[in-house]
This record gives sequence, C-alpha cells and structure tokens, in this order.
Amino acid sequence: RKESREGVAEQLQRLATGLGAGILATCFNAPFDVAKSRIQQSKSGPNRRTTFGILLDILQQEGARALYKGFTPKAWRMGVGGAVSFATFDFAHGSLQALGK
Repeated sequence: RKESREGVAEQLQRLATGLGAGILATCFNAPFDVAKSRIQQSKSGPNRRTTFGILLDILQQEGARALYKGFTPKAWRMGVGGAVSFATFDFAHGSLQALGK
C-alpha cells in the first residue's frame, strides 16, 4: 500500500511539474503570440515590419499588460498540455524499459 501511495505521489509531482513548465513557457511565449495575432489581423496586407517592432509598438502604445492579453486561457492550455505530456512520456518510458528487461 505504501508503494502505491508513493507511485501516486510521483505521478502527481510529474503532473504538477508539467503544469508549471507549461505555464512558465507561456510567460515567455505570450508576447510573441500577441504580436503574431496582430500581424494576422493586420488589414494593411503583407507587412514587412519585424516582430520586435510590433512588440515595441504595443509596449509604447498600450503598455506592458497588453503583451499578455489572453494569458490565462493560454497558460491553462499550455499547463494542462505540459502535464499530460510529462505523464505520457513517463508512462511510455516506463513501459519501454519494462519491455527491455
């Protein structure tokens, strides 16, 4: 029974680690996602401006918070995806190791 609890604790730790990794990744990715969305929504046709130029414009005109519009749903999506990815990788890795023994 103790081994079962330790196994559950390890799985919960992996899920939490994956969730945290996904949320942390979103912290770095969110501004670029906002810039991408602005480029896609641009009505001026093909635009030769750089991503960093668009990020700077958003920062100057709307402030730093605008770079993180839609952060919460993105963070949850990436967090849950990270948790599932970590758990799936661990399961597959353990299964393949068991086959090799």
